Amino acid sequence: MDVENSVTSKQQSARARLEQGFQILEAIRRRRLRKKSPELGASIERFIIQRELDELEADWKVHPPLSIGPDSE
Repeated sequence: MDVENSVTSKQQSARARLEQGFQILEAIRRRRLRKKSPELGASIERFIIQRELDELEADWKVHPPLSIGPDSE
């Protein structure tokens, strides 16, 4: 597999994971509203959010975002 296909595959995988995480978070939000329980599913919610933040941080270490703005030169 060449580098371009590897990057595309990783992007598709990340997108699928994000979409699945979003669906789970939405289901938790709806259930909280129905049950009127603001803490329902909080540990699962924290796990999903932390997992995505950790993945983003690891990706940024390998591929830092471009600096765009008045301070970049």
